[in-house]
Formats: sequence, structure tokens, C-alpha cells
Amino acid sequence: MRRSAPWVLVIVLLVALATVWFGYRQRGAQIALMLQTQRQLDKKEQGSQRRVRQLQDELDRAKGALAANTAKASSQRPAATGQSTPLVIQMEDMRKNPKYAPLWQQDQLRNIQRMYGAAIAALKLPPDQEAKLRSLLMDQAESAADARQAAAAAGLSRGEGARASVQASEEVGGEIKALIGDDGYAALQTGSRLANETSNINYGVGADLAANGVPLTPDQTGQLAKLYADVRPGPFNPNGDPAALSSRDQQVLDHAANFLSAPQVAAMKQSLLTGQLRQQFFNEQRAAQGTGSGPGVSGSSMTIIQRGP
Repeated sequence: MRRSAPWVLVIVLLVALATVWFGYRQRGAQIALMLQTQRQLDKKEQGSQRRVRQLQDELDRAKGALAANTAKASSQRPAATGQSTPLVIQMEDMRKNPKYAPLWQQDQLRNIQRMYGAAIAALKLPPDQEAKLRSLLMDQAESAADARQAAAAAGLSRGEGARASVQASEEVGGEIKALIGDDGYAALQTGSRLANETSNINYGVGADLAANGVPLTPDQTGQLAKLYADVRPGPFNPNGDPAALSSRDQQVLDHAANFLSAPQVAAMKQSLLTGQLRQQFFNEQRAAQGTGSGPGVSGSSMTIIQRGP
């Protein structure tokens, strides 16, 4: 037993050395694996950084192109003046356009019915004469439009154009008188004025009274329309007093008090004052633009205010 002790020690030492050697070898393999992994991560990071720089360059180029396009568009767009630019549409151009001429004619037939329908029915004409009358009324509208357009092309003023239009209408009016007589023609004109005033009342005073809870009855509307048709227009607010009605409106209001209630009279006066102020605004705008006075829509053009520059 004593002779075997050195061999045991030798074996133990060899086992210990082998264990240490294998441990160091395993550790080395782990370190090598870690270094390889780190190198791979470094390569990926470098690739990612290159991709980020590439994307940033592309973004910078896109921003530059956008700025250039914006500057080009701004240079081509008219400078803003702070005010909306009115777009004037010549309604009579519709009549000269083959594509839209039937639409213009339909509009004129509608206007003829609206303005003269009741008066034509009251005349009780034979069908052929009624058709001829409507045809002449269409010719009258055409002649008036031609006169307005010719006056505008000649550079005449708005007033001169209006007078030319009236003269052209009167020429066709002679043919209408020959068809239905002087009395029939007078009834036609009276019916037209009544229809026009009725439309104005329904749009203005009538709507305001209804909104204030004191609506007009059909009979009251008819009586008001007759008053306005009979009373000649007077000067517009001659004294410049915002609380004073025009002579025509005041005269109509005084007579209307005979068939309107007190609340209706008060509401009507306020409505007329508001309408007068609105008309004053239109007149000031037209004077500033050098286009004369009157409402925003004439027989020859319509002004549309665009929103924005």
C-alpha cells in the first residue's frame, strides 16, 4: 500500500492538469466566439449608419425639390391684394354659345312666365295669338340683350347701354301692341310690374316679416305689390339719414298702415331700412370700382365674389 501512493499522486496531478487545460481551452473558444459576434455586430452597425446617412441625403434632396417647386408656384401666382377678386360672368355669353344657347332660351321662357304669365292668362288670347305673344316677348329679350352687348362692345357707359336696351325693347313692343292692342299691352306691363314687385316683396320684406312672426297674407302681399307698382321710385335716402326711408318707401309704408297691423308696420320699416343700408353698400362698392350704381346683378352680367385670393 505504501508503494502505490506516488502513483496515486501522479494520477491526481495529471487529472488536475487536464482539467485546467480543458478549462483554458473552453474559455478561449468562448472568447473567440465573443470576438466574432462583436465583429459581426460592428459590421451591422456600420451598415445601419450608412443607410441612415443615405436616407438623410434623400430626405434633404426631397426638401430642396419641394422648396424649389413652392417658390416656382409662388412666382407664377398673382400677388395677393388682401381682397377677393370678383369674377364677372357675362350671362349673355351663354346666348352666343351653341352649347348653352338652349339653356339661355329656357331661362328667358321661365322669366316670361314669371313676369307675364298671369297677365297673359288674363288676356284670354286664342292659342295661336298666345304663342305669337310669347315669341315676341322672347324676341324682345333677345333685342334688349343684343343692344346691351353692342353698347358694351362700343365702350358705352352703363347708363347708355340701359337706354339702348330700352329702345330696342320698345321697337319690339310696337309689334306686341299690334298683336294685342294698346290696352292689352298696358295690362301686360302692369302685370309685369306687379310680378316683379311681388317677387321683391317675397324675397325681402315678406321674408323679414315672417321671420319676426308677423307674416304677410297673400292679400297683403298683393296690395303691397300694387302700391310699389303705382308709386314711382324717388331719390335714394336724399338726406343721408340712416333712420330715414326713401320717399317711395315712406309713401308705401304710410299707405300700407291701412291694411297692416302695427307690429307688421314696425317690422316692415326695419326691413326697409336694412335693405336701404345694403343698397348703400352696393352703391359705394360700385362707385369705388367705377362701375356705376345698382344691384349686383344686371341683365348682362353677374358678379360672383370668390372666397380667397
